[in-house]
Order: sequence, then structure tokens, then C-alpha cells
Amino acid sequence: MDSRVASAFSCSGSYLSNYQSVIFRELGDLDAARAANEAALEAARNLSFAMPRRFALSDLLQTALLAGDVGRAQADWPALWEDASEATGWTRWLIIGRLAVARSEIALHAEPPDVAAEWATRAVDVTTRTRRRKYEVLARTHLAHALVALGRPADGVRESRSAVEIADALVNPVGRWQSRASLADVLRTTGDEEAAAVAANEARRILTDFAATLAPSRAETLLASSAAREIL
Repeated sequence: MDSRVASAFSCSGSYLSNYQSVIFRELGDLDAARAANEAALEAARNLSFAMPRRFALSDLLQTALLAGDVGRAQADWPALWEDASEATGWTRWLIIGRLAVARSEIALHAEPPDVAAEWATRAVDVTTRTRRRKYEVLARTHLAHALVALGRPADGVRESRSAVEIADALVNPVGRWQSRASLADVLRTTGDEEAAAVAANEARRILTDFAATLAPSRAETLLASSAAREIL
């Protein structure tokens, strides 16, 4: 096979595997998500174009956070951030937005709330400028929790409701139920139990309606995920 053709096949394979991993994460199948990204890394091993590799590594970082392995994410993040500085063109802002969002989540778990707020604000800025709305939802969600922890409940609730509005505009049921679950947590923390119950009920409805559209095995995996169990 011509080397250029082989390279094209490797690049296509790495992209497809990375895209698959997004779906697996949204369905709560973290083992399958890891396997897809590892396949992408293997396919991209001999490519001079670094974007598939960078995306696979940033996806693995997100998977670690979803699995609750904050220590692993904290250890891996600095090298990925340094590598992102070498990216060019639109690849650069794509990967930097992802990593800034991940950094704010790491800070929420492992650092003072002012650090989390700083990184979440940075993530909101870059995802807003680049119109990465899905990641803007996550950035505003993290910012909401950081602001509440800093004693700014009204600002936190505002950011959380903004995340819900953006998620609704994107239509994706995963973002819609997850943003509402986060809003319920924020409202509960501020003492507004009634509004928190409304948000939680909406999250449960969207989640279960979405699960009903899936194959039984996929629905079972989704509903068994830690995020789904928490809201259910």
C-alpha cells in the first residue's frame, strides 16, 4: 500500500476511534471509551499530524475524571497542557478549551475554590470565544460550584442556569440531564430545596426518557454509571 494511502487510513481510523469514545463516555461505558482512545493512539502512532493523538489523550483525561481518578488526571494534565502550546491553527483552540475545562474540574476536587474559579473562568472565556458550546456548558457548571464554595451563591446559581439554557439549545439529552443534575446540587447547597427538587426531577425525566431509546444493554450501562445513580 502506498505510504500516503496508509497514512490516510491511519488518520481516519484514529479520528473514528476518538469519535466513538465520545459516545461511549456519554453512555457511561468508560472501559469502551478507553479502548477506543487507545486504538486511536495506536493508529496515530506513526502520523506526523498530531491532532488525533492530542484528542485521544485529552479524551483519556476526561475518562479518568469521569471514573473519579482525579489523581491520575492531575498527574497527566501538565504534560498535555504543555504539548497543547505546540498545536497550531484551529487544533490549538480546540485542545486548549478541553484542557482548561478539565483543569477546572481537577481544581474543584483537589484545590481551593478560588483556583477552581480561576480556571473555570478561563475555560468559559476560551469556549465562549471559540463557540465550543458543549464545553462551555461544562465550564459554567464547574464555575457555578466554585462560586458557591466561595460564598457567592447567587452568582453560582446564575452560572448553573446559564449552563442549562445552553445545554437545552444544543438538544443533546446527555448535556441536558447532566446540567440539571448539577443545577440541583448547586441549589441544594444554597438551601433552595424546592427548586433543587424541580431540577432533579427534570434531570431524572430526561435521563430515563433517553435511556428508553437505547438498546437494553446500553441503557443498563448508562443507568448503572455513577452520575446516573446519583441523580436517580
